[in-house]
Amino acid sequence: MKRFAFLTPFALAGLLVACESDVDAPETVRLSVLLTDAPGDFSAAVVTISSIYLQGHATEDEPGGRVILRSEPVTTDLLTLANDFETLVDGVSVPEGLYGQLRFVIDGAYIVVETETGATVYATPDYDAAPAQVDGTLQCPSCAQAGIKVNFVGGLTLGVEDETILVDFDVSETFGHQAGNSGMWIMNPSLKAAAFEDAASIVVSLDLGAGVTLPLLGSALVTLADFRVELRGEDAEAAATGEIAAFTDANSDGQFEVSFSHVVPGNYVLVLHGPPGIFFGTSPALPMNVSIQSSASATADFIITSAATAN
Repeated sequence: MKRFAFLTPFALAGLLVACESDVDAPETVRLSVLLTDAPGDFSAAVVTISSIYLQGHATEDEPGGRVILRSEPVTTDLLTLANDFETLVDGVSVPEGLYGQLRFVIDGAYIVVETETGATVYATPDYDAAPAQVDGTLQCPSCAQAGIKVNFVGGLTLGVEDETILVDFDVSETFGHQAGNSGMWIMNPSLKAAAFEDAASIVVSLDLGAGVTLPLLGSALVTLADFRVELRGEDAEAAATGEIAAFTDANSDGQFEVSFSHVVPGNYVLVLHGPPGIFFGTSPALPMNVSIQSSASATADFIITSAATAN
């Protein structure tokens, strides 16, 4: 879900390409994999990806081989990828053909959750990259040798053209509380993928309705810059938090906007958040459902129709 336009390529080392099935050497195509994320309500969400591979599309005649794209571990804080992406696989040659899945093998992870009493760290057992003080356990039942599956609808066909895949590691849908009162967190990775050229964008604008003024909050006058917009997956749990960004007037033209770039096509929900203690109404009403199509540039324009303090 989301992404912005600040590109930070990751220097790759030890890339390995190998095919486990016995087939004649086919033509090859160069494949790149970019990782982005839709962040949740955390101050850190760190994962170690030990390998990335393609799983061949199984047929009646062929079981489907495995093509290793990366075997050098990489540890990254997913929150640094909000509206950005990291190049995990850079132009690796792979055989042409039909592939069913892209898989990420994850060795471990930790999250830092901000609470009223301070930051709390939850980590998978025996995770070397975790901070010295770990306060609780982060379970990851799907972090296995088989890898986290990233499915392609209809399969992924690699032909003569180079291909770049954008993978969205959705933090808000990946980490959540385990049911019950254990206080334990659980990690069920949620990864979506699309061809990079199919990535979409959405621009959200915010303005005041005719005759509407923003109130004082204490001694400070509330402005549109105090409002934020949240872009979240349509199927996210109610307690999850999507990508949140503040409105800015970047061009000093009086138009307050937020731009979400590199968005994997799909269905999302937009929610506006005002400063604490402010009640406000909008047109259109909240939440707002938005469907983002491949390679499209969508817009959503909100008008604040009323605003008042809680008192």
